[in-house]
Amino acid sequence: MTTPEKILVRQAREKAGLTQAAFAQRIATPVATLRDWEHGRFVPRGGVICFLKLIIKIAFGSPKDRDDQVKHGVSLALAKDDDR
Repeated sequence: MTTPEKILVRQAREKAGLTQAAFAQRIATPVATLRDWEHGRFVPRGGVICFLKLIIKIAFGSPKDRDDQVKHGVSLALAKDDDR
């Protein structure tokens, strides 16, 4: 069964352009936990869901959006263009 959370986890990782192992390392989560989220065995907590939504927003946003987010203290290593 596909859930919104399952889609969100995978979409955030894919938009970041990272493997499961690399993405799990970047968000300081065990890779097994990330796999469980992506396979729908467990649902990430609310704070993680907000974080994943932010990753997607940064990945989809324009360069100006990213600059604004960094000015407001939202700088993520995932948003680096050189890591994609």
